[in-house]
Amino acid sequence: FTSKPNASIANFNSHLLEFFHDSLAFLLFQTEDKPFPFKDNENDDANNEGEVIEGELETDASEETEEVKE
Repeated sequence: FTSKPNASIANFNSHLLEFFHDSLAFLLFQTEDKPFPFKDNENDDANNEGEVIEGELETDASEETEEVKE
């Protein structure tokens, strides 16, 4: 133990207080800004484009004909 404040704990404490403040403000309808982890990140504006995933769909024709026969 030392007589001076721990910088890591002080930093964690400030982030924790910010999280609780943001969460309560949102839950009590004082703000429309969502709390972390639902808050938009500043980097999201640069990466606002959606990811496109291309693929091929394989179907089994025998399953389709069995369903029609029933």
